[in-house]
Amino acid sequence: LALTHHHPKERSTTTTPTMFAARARSKRAAALPTVNGSSKKQGASAASKKKSSGNSSGTGVYDKILFTGAFLLLVFTVFHRTKMSSSLNSTPKGSKATMFHKNPSQVVKKLKDCENDNFCRIFYHHIQKTGEVGASLGPFFNKGAPFQAGETCCFAYFLERFRADPQQYCHQRAAKFLEFEVMPVQFKEVVDTCLKESNITRIVGLSTYREPMQRVINTIFQHCNRGGCANDDDKCHAACKSCHLTEETQEFYGEFMGRSNTIYTDQLSLLSNYDNKHVQVVAVEDTEVNDMIAELRTSTGRNISFVVPDQMQDGECNFEASAAMMTMMKPSLDGYKEILRLP
Repeated sequence: LALTHHHPKERSTTTTPTMFAARARSKRAAALPTVNGSSKKQGASAASKKKSSGNSSGTGVYDKILFTGAFLLLVFTVFHRTKMSSSLNSTPKGSKATMFHKNPSQVVKKLKDCENDNFCRIFYHHIQKTGEVGASLGPFFNKGAPFQAGETCCFAYFLERFRADPQQYCHQRAAKFLEFEVMPVQFKEVVDTCLKESNITRIVGLSTYREPMQRVINTIFQHCNRGGCANDDDKCHAACKSCHLTEETQEFYGEFMGRSNTIYTDQLSLLSNYDNKHVQVVAVEDTEVNDMIAELRTSTGRNISFVVPDQMQDGECNFEASAAMMTMMKPSLDGYKEILRLP
């Protein structure tokens, strides 16, 4: 995704699997955009206008959006992280995850070794819009058994069911591959509980990740164009109709960005220190999931369907990236950069 595009699109489904690694390497080689870099031209234009017209009212509104948005995100992030991340902060220090872009053969080996171990399970930590690998890997590792990702979705709604009967998910179904669409701290609770309350002795935690601004834009697109607003939610309908980050819509869109900040900060924590004797953590970027599948196909000689990227067609709301959005999502961008640096 080029952040200057007016209508962000997903990658084309015609992309062949062999092209994913080169594209990912090219993407990581380019420096991530910064607010100063992306808005240099905009800043020069604003300075010119200010010089000619004095104290511009447009600039004042823009500054107010940035200030108010940053304040709301600060409140949201502090509250959310205090509520959600206490168990992550108390996690004993372990090893770093095995990253596919650095050690592809090791990631594939850990998945294969788990498949051949009757007391090992593969738990996929599915973060929304980061590459849906469950539909491909679920049937493969579960020997063709029906794969129903919806049974382990989503967030607090699933966690309530899980806490009521963890054996239903940890042991009784005995599926080799399970997908959990939850926050990172909730995924940790699922893994720790299953290791404690079942005969599972080892879990390979597979995590996917994605460039955060692209992920949030895709999430907003789905929410606004595919029935995410309740009929009586006037604030949601108004924000989606506007489809811009403004003083009136910053509270609505700020929730997506604040949640993203929590996700990337906590995911970095999991990938940095959760790998241990009983939990092997492996991670792959959305641009490389089909490369991982291709390596699994080669090493096992078995057919696995490739992941078809989620397409963003033109809709009534095509939310655009902006310098204000980049400022509000700084924790996400910083977390993503640190994830890419993991060995």
